[in-house]
Parts: sequence; structure tokens; C-alpha cells
Amino acid sequence: MRYLVLLSVVLLSACSKSPTAPAEDHAPHAAHNHDQPPVRIDSSVFMVDTEPSPPVAGESALLKLNINTADGVPVSDFEPLHEKLVHLIVVREGLDEFAHLHPTVDYRGNLRTTHTFSKAGKYRLFADYKAKGSEAAVATSVLNVTGADSEADPLTVNAPGQVTADGLQATITILNSGVDTATQLRFSLADEAGAAIEDVQPYLGARGHLVVLNAAGDVYVHAHPLETPASGNEVAFEAHFPASGLYKGWAQFQLDDRVRTVPFVVQIAD
Repeated sequence: MRYLVLLSVVLLSACSKSPTAPAEDHAPHAAHNHDQPPVRIDSSVFMVDTEPSPPVAGESALLKLNINTADGVPVSDFEPLHEKLVHLIVVREGLDEFAHLHPTVDYRGNLRTTHTFSKAGKYRLFADYKAKGSEAAVATSVLNVTGADSEADPLTVNAPGQVTADGLQATITILNSGVDTATQLRFSLADEAGAAIEDVQPYLGARGHLVVLNAAGDVYVHAHPLETPASGNEVAFEAHFPASGLYKGWAQFQLDDRVRTVPFVVQIAD
């Protein structure tokens, strides 16, 4: 089965001071971190093939992806963006499943990766990429995975506060929270025994990586760390939230040669 999905490609604008409103088709909106310009929206086509088709929860699936421009021209030449040609973020509706993948890209622009979806349901796919000679962009699509139905637990705010996940204790501090402001999210990292972790390894060329979605899954925020943390075991991000509401985030850090993921939920007020 081939999913031919009209998507919004969110291009980084060099002139606007704030993100534009989402397009009429209500495609996902995106925001990036402080050292990247705000965004404007364009249209394109994101094609998704899977083997098997449709994918089945609990079984490995091959994802075959292609990105075409609005006039049907395939994007075939990609430039590295944070050390990878494409960053593919996969999130289930309800925000209880998350994956950050890096597909291979051949000379024709065919993107390939494998993934095992642990649960059935509707998934959103976000592809961060930069076509040669163009600005960075985010392509988005949806994919349905078959299997036994299961509902996600309701989102519960736990940040600011301490979150324990994936062998880490992360104390999350949020500064200057609000819509279209430079909101800081600071993560003080410790091991499970509470000892501070200061040997955070580089991941994608930085000390961490952060993706945030709103509860509906149609506002996408992607940020990389500030260059200067407040302390040795702290990693700080700056993000711009284009709308108020409930958000779930996934902060990723590399320790002992393994990427750890810390999920959290935050409320952004007007």
C-alpha cells in the first residue's frame, strides 16, 4: 500500500520574526531553536511505502520514503543537517510512542529505514532535512499500523520537576515559559542513584536533542542545546512555542555510547 500524502514542508525563513499561521489544510506547524530563523510554510508531497503493507505492530517494517516538491520534482540531493542527511521522528497518536531514526539516502533521494512499531494506531512522521541549495525543512506525513487497539494514557504535566526515565534522573527547570517567547528548558542530569552526570557525550554534534509536540500532534518544536550550560551536568535548550496548550517532549542525551530518552509533559500558557 502506498500512502500519497499532501504535506506541509516547513522552511526556515531568514526574515520573519515569528512563525506564520498553519496552512488551510491544518498541516503540522513547526518551530526551531534560538539559533535558527523562524518558519514559513510551503506545500509538497511525502510518499511512504512499507513492507509489509500496512505495517503490523510488533513486527519489523521497512519504510521507503520519498519527498517531492509541490510540482512533482523528487528531492534527490540532501545536505547534512546536524550530522545526518535526514532525521525521521515517529510519534504515535496520543504521544505514548516515540522514535528518532536516521534513514539511509541513495543518489536518487530514496530514503530507507527499518522500524518495529510496538503498538498499533496512527503515527505521525516528521522528516527534518535540507535539500541542496535550499533552506532546511520539515516534511510530515501519517502512517497507520495494524494490530490490537490500545489507548494512550492521558498526558499529565510533570515539568518543571524531576523525571526518571531510561536510567536517568532529570530535574527539569523551565524559564520564561510562554507563547512565541524564548522559553528555556534546562535538564540537570543524574544517574539512578542521584549522582550528577557531567560526562554527557556529543549526540548529533551537540550535548543533546529535543523534540516537542502539542497534545493534538500538529505543532512540532525541534531544538538543540544552548552552547553554554549553567553547570557541568546541565543541558539547556531554547525553544519557541507557537501556541499555548499541553505539550509532550522527548529530550535525548548520549551516555556510555547509548542514547537515552527522557519524556516529559509541560503546559505552555498564553
